[in-house]
Amino acid sequence: MMTQLKIIQDETEHQQALARLAELMEQDPPADSAESAEINVLAVLIEDFETKHFPIDPPDPIDAIEFRVDQMGLSRKDLVPYIGSQSKVSEVLNHKRPLSLNMIRRLSEGLGISADVLIREPTPALAGGADIDWQAFPLSEMRKRGYFPDFHGSVQELREYAAEQVGAFIGRITGGFELQPTLLRSSVHLRTNDKVMDD
Repeated sequence: MMTQLKIIQDETEHQQALARLAELMEQDPPADSAESAEINVLAVLIEDFETKHFPIDPPDPIDAIEFRVDQMGLSRKDLVPYIGSQSKVSEVLNHKRPLSLNMIRRLSEGLGISADVLIREPTPALAGGADIDWQAFPLSEMRKRGYFPDFHGSVQELREYAAEQVGAFIGRITGGFELQPTLLRSSVHLRTNDKVMDD
């Protein structure tokens, strides 16, 4: 016999719903029975209550990488193609170096880790779209002019974090990413001019 079902309001009702669900599941009712329908409705009501009252925090990106490496039977050395040198891998896994958007893309594609998991806080660069060739900007010149006040690494490191640094710079400009159509886009002519623009 189907009990009266209603939205779960508090922890007492949540526990009652869980107990009723366990009781019904032990009976293993036929799929077309009223009890089976009650199981389905209870499951939805319980899930709704738990989603609202017990939200699950997203996993730490580094924990997600280490879990995936362990799951795939890989070692830290296997992360070099996605992160860079062995020292960069060590710095990233020890929370001493942040993941760049380039690293995130490579890890997502290579290891199948959702980019949403790897990106804990959206960066301004993400709003500009993936088709912008961030490394085609004159990074050395922009650095000399003080456009990246919080960046203190080498030009090579600046290339790795070009999306974040240039994205943050554009975000500070009036109009910011509304200027998107004029930004450098990935294309053959842009890529061939990289050396000229960044020397």
